[in-house]
Amino acid sequence: MVISGINEALLEEERKRMHSKYEEEISEMRKKMEREKQSKAKMQSEIEAMRNEYENKVRALENRAKTAANRPPGVQRYSN
Repeated sequence: MVISGINEALLEEERKRMHSKYEEEISEMRKKMEREKQSKAKMQSEIEAMRNEYENKVRALENRAKTAANRPPGVQRYSN
């Protein structure tokens, strides 16, 4: 059967091709979104690790400063 000069089989073939292309693009978009989500999670984890390291170093520095402030005058700490 012919619809306005266009063969129904050709029309259906074009619909399937367009649907297939749409599905491929959606699939690629989902994969990209998942990669970006994983990348973001990794960056957040790295930032958290850096923050923890920074906070630990600041605490250690403050503890050394308190220890030094509490030593009697003239007493020095020697490290190896």
